[in-house]
Amino acid sequence: MERLSRGGTVCAVAVMAAALMFGIWVRDVSADPTTDYVIASDYVECMRDSLAPLGTRYQNFWNNGVTQTHGGHLTIGTGIWQLLPNSTTSFGICEGDDTEDNISTEPDKPTFFEYYNKANSYHPDSNKTFYVGGKTWRDTIACSVDPEFGRSVGGRVVIYPQDETAPADTATYRVLINTLSTYHPHLVLVNFKDVDRYGHWADPDDERGEPSDYYRAIVVADSLVWNLWKWLDAEWNTFYKGKTTLIVTTDHGRHDDDHGGFYHHGGICHGCRHLFLIAVGPDTPEETVVTRYAYQIDICPTVGELLGFYYPHARGSALSEMLEFEPSHQTGTNYGAGQDDVRITSTDSISVSPKIASSATGDTLHVVYADKSDGEFEIMYAYSTNSGSDWSSPAQISTDTAIDAQVPSICMIGQDVHTVWMESRLHKDGQADSVPRWYLCHSRTTDCGGHWSNVIPVASSKYERVPVREKPSWTIWDPSINYDGGNKMCAAALYGIERNKNRIVSFYSTNGGAHWDTSWVDTLAWVPQHLDLASESYQNDDWGFAAWCDLDTLATGLKGYAWYIKFNRSSNGGAYWFDLRDLHKDSTYVADPTVATDLPYVVVSWALWDGDNAKWQTYCGRSEDVGDHWEDEAVLSSDSTAIDPELIFASDNNFYDFWAEYDRSGTPVDAHIVYRYSTDGGEHWSSNQYRLSDGQSYSLRPHACKHKGVVWEDYRHGTWEIYFDSP
Repeated sequence: MERLSRGGTVCAVAVMAAALMFGIWVRDVSADPTTDYVIASDYVECMRDSLAPLGTRYQNFWNNGVTQTHGGHLTIGTGIWQLLPNSTTSFGICEGDDTEDNISTEPDKPTFFEYYNKANSYHPDSNKTFYVGGKTWRDTIACSVDPEFGRSVGGRVVIYPQDETAPADTATYRVLINTLSTYHPHLVLVNFKDVDRYGHWADPDDERGEPSDYYRAIVVADSLVWNLWKWLDAEWNTFYKGKTTLIVTTDHGRHDDDHGGFYHHGGICHGCRHLFLIAVGPDTPEETVVTRYAYQIDICPTVGELLGFYYPHARGSALSEMLEFEPSHQTGTNYGAGQDDVRITSTDSISVSPKIASSATGDTLHVVYADKSDGEFEIMYAYSTNSGSDWSSPAQISTDTAIDAQVPSICMIGQDVHTVWMESRLHKDGQADSVPRWYLCHSRTTDCGGHWSNVIPVASSKYERVPVREKPSWTIWDPSINYDGGNKMCAAALYGIERNKNRIVSFYSTNGGAHWDTSWVDTLAWVPQHLDLASESYQNDDWGFAAWCDLDTLATGLKGYAWYIKFNRSSNGGAYWFDLRDLHKDSTYVADPTVATDLPYVVVSWALWDGDNAKWQTYCGRSEDVGDHWEDEAVLSSDSTAIDPELIFASDNNFYDFWAEYDRSGTPVDAHIVYRYSTDGGEHWSSNQYRLSDGQSYSLRPHACKHKGVVWEDYRHGTWEIYFDSP
């Protein structure tokens, strides 16, 4: 079988138009394995001979997240790696179908539709932003559940006619042209789905299709993309000609021949991850090939630069090679207020995901965070020896060879500081180029960061193997580390491609991290996220507690789907987990669970999306018998939107729950770190809610240590920085 380029959906953006080709492997359309930077495939003759010479092509373009349709779309739209599975959500704003879906699977951060509409005071009925979908399950990219954005500034959704007898991509194209002609929108995302469909059907066990159908679908999509550009650039088209950028890419690839072939996608192999991107337009250089590594999360910032909106929550960078001007919208509103909090970082870049730990006395504090000052995210460390009044200069602890590093976690054992994080490195896998691969990494210091041990890869993502249904891939995500007095525990969520075949694994070490053993926290997870750990020695047992959220698309009840707050515990330092249970089940979004203990008391807090009132609230559940029985949950937050809860049991023998609370009454929107405390094991909480962050600010994702020191990421100066304060 001839190997060409990739295997997902074709996707395009107008006055930004993006075309998305589902499930195309880069060698099915883009690169000859023997000539890395030459488009060689006859299946994409239009893009090869006509479109690509007019603009810029990214040869090394990658999906470094979940290589599923929904996750790929949401990553493109938000600029953040999104882990949500495929869904049928339509938000009730789908043209011709106003039904609500039975479960929330919107992204948690805003899409480029929301950024653009909010910046220009548009709403869905303004008809300025559209998603034109070729997928019958109605993509959920139109809007997010972010407290500042959401449905009121989301895009419109148009699905291709269900009764069409013509090939789906051809019908989608007609709907797209009709939408452009009727409404003249400014930003459009369209996907052509047939490449994905026929790729699945080419599975030898599927009688509905052959590999030739897959390649024929690529030819059709190729011609539609070229026809779209000719329509946008026609002399008579005075609205779009000379003012429109077209981006063509794909949401994911397909398994390459070494990892299952046409069967499916969703893995981490070269075939699933390696994509292509072509951009043409008045602001884009012609006949340009970019060979550096670039990623799906870079598309949203690029759209922001082209359309002139800020994209504060995106974690990618604008694709500068395709822009004939300097990017200028990475930084946003400077609140110019709130000077009493201690600013740990001052990078004018992106510093996020802070975690803090304290010494036994609380005088020395240690912080780790992810920082993008040098262009790629690195894990940085800083410390304070005077209870947080002053902080050391930051030091890098992730490896220099990493191409990305995210979500660190930290704990202390005596005076030793231990940290883990997820790190992406290029890995050779028998292909023509290297594949980004996530690793769970560990390092420690015994002298306040003066010297760090060699970085140890505790675990790596695992490639899918044939037969893929039985041997799917796993990807490292959301690590957390804690110490129970006997063992050090480290856990990470591992994602596969098959339903109920994902895992949460516990890595535990009794010798300072030199050797790690493994046990399973959950072996039947679907989409586990936001894992948190707590641990404590109690009555001669080394207890460990894990809380996370999961979306189960196979569960019965609640119309067949449910979000869960999950819980498990171990009494032997993480060597065996024996009590997997559901603490909360709902059809609406849950997020950010956090757990803390003062045994026998165990307290778990989480955020719950109230779709009826379009806001988040913070909930809390407790057990007073080491997790055997749980009392009814209670709402902790006020009437305002509240997200990102963070629980600790502090040195003053009280529980504290910190969270970010939004004030949406003014412009710009404020977000503050607030808290309540409990003196009786979480049964009752202070009647007053106290504010921690100072002045007008945009403060999110708090993390606290036992001595009540709190760090968070803050946008008050127009860039994300790390701040510190204590109650």
